[in-house]
Amino acid sequence: MQTPREAFFLLQPERYVAFRAANAERIRSGVSSLTKRSEMAEQYVQLAHETLYLSIARYSLGDELIDIQETFLQSLEAWRQARKLNGPVPDLTDRAAYHRALWTLALAILLGFSTNDIEQIVHDLDLREKDGFLDLLLPGSTNRRRKLLHPHPYQHLVDALFGPEDREKEIDRFLKSYYAAQEACDWYDRHVDHEEEFFGYWSFELAGLVGLYEWSDQSFIDNLFYPRDLVHQRLYRTWQDDETGSQDREIVEILENPLFDPEELGRQIMEGRSTEAFDSKDYFEQLTGLSPEQIEDHPDQMHQWIQQLTAKLLESVRQLRRQVRKPGPEMQAFITQIKDVTPETDAQNPDSKASTEQYLAEYLESLGELEGDLDRERQQQQGDQSVVTTMERFGELMQKYVGLVPHVPATDPELQRRVEENIDQHLEEVRQKRGDQPFDWTDLLE
Repeated sequence: MQTPREAFFLLQPERYVAFRAANAERIRSGVSSLTKRSEMAEQYVQLAHETLYLSIARYSLGDELIDIQETFLQSLEAWRQARKLNGPVPDLTDRAAYHRALWTLALAILLGFSTNDIEQIVHDLDLREKDGFLDLLLPGSTNRRRKLLHPHPYQHLVDALFGPEDREKEIDRFLKSYYAAQEACDWYDRHVDHEEEFFGYWSFELAGLVGLYEWSDQSFIDNLFYPRDLVHQRLYRTWQDDETGSQDREIVEILENPLFDPEELGRQIMEGRSTEAFDSKDYFEQLTGLSPEQIEDHPDQMHQWIQQLTAKLLESVRQLRRQVRKPGPEMQAFITQIKDVTPETDAQNPDSKASTEQYLAEYLESLGELEGDLDRERQQQQGDQSVVTTMERFGELMQKYVGLVPHVPATDPELQRRVEENIDQHLEEVRQKRGDQPFDWTDLLE
């Protein structure tokens, strides 16, 4: 059973999640029975709200962050569907709507969504240059002071950013007034009345600022409204002068090793050796500086590291799938060139698999298979496993990962040659329009 993160979760916390999940399913089912675009758009907006609440409830319950991310994606997709139907954008003058928009933006930042994904959220919810505090969380923010729609309590956080000498005091004032400022929202006091509707009282916006601006959070890290593990993933007590502090200092030292980053590992493997040469035992010996015997003598720590790496790989693959489904300008230019040469290539080679749809479909299918393998592995790691067996399985998955993630998959050789002959000019035009530096398109999927 999960350990609830939310201090106000009382008896049977699972029912809060079950209530929101049932609401979301009811709304989702109702969309299919509608025919008017305006009614469908309104239902999608309600679905976006409900799946956001469900994401927060799952966080409060203690679910894994990567599972919360999947639920959160449902909220973003509902917003996209609503906007396609010309649905309404949030009325940010309304306190509840403002909080939902803030939480959506902050959660996207904290859950590691790409800049392109966050820009899409800003577009779908029409958030740019609408509020002085929201602007501080937006990509490309100039940190300019703008008028606040809701100065109570957010003026404190603005002052904390622009007045670092009083930052701790301003954050303390913000946290003391945070809950009371939500009195006009329909979720206020839900932990007391209508308990099943409660989902949590987290200040994701504060955590977003801490992550973006690299603030120290030591003075408020234990505040009951602060979702600290979204910033730190786990609180390592490195300052303690005892056995726990000593162990946590060792863990942090290893986590800061560049080898622990799966994408960096993938690049090193692809540059230096084939994927078949990857051996997870060698890798963990490098990472930890421990001998095989010492590794087996530290099963708990090894399981923890492998679980964290597996979760990182899974998050990376899911982000990659989103990028491929919604390519940016450079990838779109590449796809355009594929379309230009595909008919001729197909005529020359009847067995060619060069069509854009098939090219992307096969790659997405491979990513989907890897995502499923990683998800099953993550669940299996929760049980009692020998370190050796877990490392062997991890090594097999890493081989698949580094074969897919660090580079664009190879296409038909003739198609590749034709694309390379004429793609540079097209991409240069795209770069000039955007004012970008020369772009290495193989970095698109990293």
